This record gives sequence, structure tokens and C-alpha cells, in this order.
Amino acid sequence: MKQKIFLESDTLRRFLCLNFKSRLSYTDGKILNCNSIDELRERLTNTSGSGFTPINNFKGNFDGKNFEIQNIYENISGNAGLFANAGGTIKNLKISGNIISTDGYAGGIASSLSETLNISNCINYCNVTANAEINTDLSNTNIYGTSGGIIGRVVGNIIINDCANEGEIYGTNEAGGMIGCAYVSKVTILNCYNSGVINGENDVGGMIGWTLTASSMQIYNCYNIGEVSGVTAGGLIGNRGAGDKIEIKNCYDYAEIKGSKYQGEIIGFNWAYNTETSPMIENVFYTNQTVGAFGGFSNSISTPIYCEDISDNDLVNQLNNYVSSITEQNIPWRSWILGIDGYPVFEEATL
Repeated sequence: MKQKIFLESDTLRRFLCLNFKSRLSYTDGKILNCNSIDELRERLTNTSGSGFTPINNFKGNFDGKNFEIQNIYENISGNAGLFANAGGTIKNLKISGNIISTDGYAGGIASSLSETLNISNCINYCNVTANAEINTDLSNTNIYGTSGGIIGRVVGNIIINDCANEGEIYGTNEAGGMIGCAYVSKVTILNCYNSGVINGENDVGGMIGWTLTASSMQIYNCYNIGEVSGVTAGGLIGNRGAGDKIEIKNCYDYAEIKGSKYQGEIIGFNWAYNTETSPMIENVFYTNQTVGAFGGFSNSISTPIYCEDISDNDLVNQLNNYVSSITEQNIPWRSWILGIDGYPVFEEATL
């Protein structure tokens, strides 16, 4: 059993939710274009239909108050997610179900971002799928078929904090546990983990599938334990594009990585020609010497640390020692304990 970020029991979780399949989640009232509550429920959960329509162009503060949306269903052409395009703040939310996009982007929380967004204390249980033609033109940055457990595509500024993906994520192009593709963006991912299976036909990563010309990319205090497979596969980042300024600190990967062309437990393909273009890596651990930390172009300012025994408390102590050295951060870094499955997990926080 994997330790989750959130504290409430499974019994309590069933009550603190909007369940699209349960009549208890609907109230009587006039429903536009529906004759009854039952008809509305059938529309939203019928797998032969399109299901829920994403909330489009959201700008503001959304607080889920630790409630959960259960059994959401979407199967649409274009962008799919609870939110289609979002800016502002989204926090304290869980979501489960199935989200499917054709010729668009897909994410458990949001499909795309073109502004500034903070996502905190959210967890995705949804299976997220984005289907489109496979992209073979590397100059094409408008790539549909991109999916992420939290958000599909980012073109803007985003902070993802205290979030997790436990759903299965698939993209015919890019796929990531947190973000499918980050393009011309400033990204911070902090205190997050992925335990879901991530796979796709191009660039796939436990945290991010593909990054390209990002002004700043920070992955701090995170881990991946979900299987990753694609043409280019990485435990944290699938394909790290040229021009990205990337910092990866206090993270680890403990997962099966399957790259048909390039694979690495930290970065599948690392566009780094010299130390000036290399990612900054500190206190980052990997567990498979055969796969290695990096795939193609392995230049790096610093080298990840091979960890032979991940169930040893020494790794927990090394992670916590780094956390204790952080003195100037707006968002606290989570502490670590050894989980019941034998690998480090986050210590439960008081929410």
C-alpha cells in the first residue's frame, strides 16, 4: 500500500466527494437540456458519450477543501481535464475517473496553461489519455497528444507543490506524472511524487515528459516509483531540451525505466553539450546502474548518486539532512520516513 500525501481514511474519503455515478451527489433542480437528474447523471458517466465538459478559461482561486471528485468521465476532441485552461490557484482537491482527449492536451487537474498557476495539495487518481498523430517534426512545439497527471501542457509559469499522481498516464506524444510538456515556461515542482504507470510514443518522464527552452525548471524534494516507458524515457524527465536551466535537488527514482531509444533513471535524453548548459543536480539518487542516471548527451554539472539499497535508513537520513539545510524557501520542504513498502516516502503533514 503506497503512502498518500493526504490524511483522511478511505471511509471518510467516500463521504467527502462528488461522485458522478452516485445519485446522492445530485440534487433536484432545473437542469438545462436534461429532463431529469438521472438523465444528467447518464450523460456524465456514459462511456459511449462525451461526458463532463471541462471548465474553460478559469482564472481565480479554486479551493477543493480536501473533497474529491469521483468517477469523472471525459472523452472529447480537444483539451480534456477538470479545467481546460486555468490560471490562478487550485488547491486541496482529489480527482478520479477517466479523462480522454483526441487532438488536444489532457491532464487530471488541467489540460493546459498559458498564464500563471499554483497547484497545491492535489492528487490525481484518474487514468489520463491524450491521442493524436505522432509528431516527427522536432520544430513543431504545438504537439497534441500530450498528457500529464496534473497538467498536460505548460506555456507560462507554474508551481506544483504537495501533489501526487497515482493514475495511469498515456500520450501518443509526450506524457509525464506531473506535466506532459513544458515549453517556454518557468516551472517549480516541489514535494511531489508519481506512482502511476506513465507511457507514450515519444518523450515520457516520471515528473515531466518533455521540456523545451524553459527559462527555469526546478524539481525539488520529489520521487518517482511508477514505471516509465517510451521512445525516450526518464525517471524524472524524459527529454530535457536545449536551453533549459534545470535544477534537480533532493530527489530519487526507484522505478522500471523502458526507453526504446534513450533511457535514464533521472533524465532520458539530456541536451547538454557542456557544463554551461548542464542541469544542476544535488543529492539526487538512482537505483539501477544498468540503465544509468542519464541517456543521451550525459554532460552534467554534478552526478546523481547510485543507491544500492533503497530500503536502508541511510537514504532517508541523507534526504532529511538536505531538507534541514534549506533555510530560505517560501514553501516548506517535506520531511521523509521509510515507508512500509521499503522506500522513502513523505512524512505525513498536518493539513
